[in-house]
Amino acid sequence: MMFAICKVVNYYSSCRIIPKVSGNFGTLLQRSFNRAFSCEIEANEPFVDLFSEEEHLKSMLPAVKEEIIEEHLVLHKDNKEIRNRCEKLIDYNINTESKFLTFPLIFLRTYKLLEKPALLNDENLKKACILAWCHRLIHASVIISDDIVDDSEMRYNKTTWCKLPDVGKEDAITDAAFLLTGAIFLLQNHLRHHPHNFILQKHFLRGYAFINVSYMMDNRKHHINELEKYQVHTKLYFSNLFSTAMYLANVENDYWQKVSDEVCNDISQYLKVEDDVIDLYDSKGKIRKCTDISLGRPSWFLMEAYKRANAGQRKILEENFDKNNEESVEKLYSIFQELELLEVYRKFTDNFYAQEISKIREKIPKSIMQDVLINLVNLAVNHKLRY
Repeated sequence: MMFAICKVVNYYSSCRIIPKVSGNFGTLLQRSFNRAFSCEIEANEPFVDLFSEEEHLKSMLPAVKEEIIEEHLVLHKDNKEIRNRCEKLIDYNINTESKFLTFPLIFLRTYKLLEKPALLNDENLKKACILAWCHRLIHASVIISDDIVDDSEMRYNKTTWCKLPDVGKEDAITDAAFLLTGAIFLLQNHLRHHPHNFILQKHFLRGYAFINVSYMMDNRKHHINELEKYQVHTKLYFSNLFSTAMYLANVENDYWQKVSDEVCNDISQYLKVEDDVIDLYDSKGKIRKCTDISLGRPSWFLMEAYKRANAGQRKILEENFDKNNEESVEKLYSIFQELELLEVYRKFTDNFYAQEISKIREKIPKSIMQDVLINLVNLAVNHKLRY
């Protein structure tokens, strides 16, 4: 056991963190898409600069990667082939482009804002960065599984991991487990002496559990009239970022915890709606070949269309829902256009923003926590939490 502890410390001995401050239809769809997404909310509060911590986060990745591989290859330390494959797995799936690091950066920034200034030392900042990578590892594990289920071809502007010629679905299933296990190793190694060790690990895994339950519900066959019931229960991995940052900073405020959980769950619901909108068509306004709608999965657009449609429109929705062909999908999209659902989405965004800001200011007095939550809502409605 003592040997294991020494090894963990050695990975990070050289890391030092210095804190520093189609046709006419396609054209019409494209115009509607642009209107819906060009109206950014003019927030009264400035954004938290999520990328000021990016240098800290990236400086820890080589040591994090080495620790994960060493933990997995206890019985295969001299196997260069499997080590190289593990390195490729991590490098390919832990995308380090700034826009793909939003979630770990939110966690890291929140921790730094909540931690006592006297405790923002090199050791604690290293630990926070390692836990931020735990969030990214779990998220990456979820993404691999999602791409396998959806048979996705592209992710993050490159071929999905499971579609690479030297990977395939079977190996990708194991690889998703590898990344999740890597996060668990890191949590156990670096939280063992933390006073909130147990609850922190539980909250990390709870985020993963939310996703799994969501997939269970997502993959069921639904009748179009029951989609609204499903939508209420949808969660995203995002919902546990604040709770883990608070516990890491030893913020023992049950009320803050409750309100932040509520706000994060609301944002998760909003992001799911945004994801449904993006799922319908690509950035050029063209109908996607395979969408959640064509697969009979829940969608905000279908839910709203069914609520607002007249008898004739409902009949078309019921007849073409769960039909994976271009003609049926285009009929559904035509109904969405008739009902001006992209305008409904824009108003939904405006209402969501106003309600969340009002809720935060009503429930949390002026404080760091209020500022952090308001900035989070600003990021959400301005499409900065897509990854």
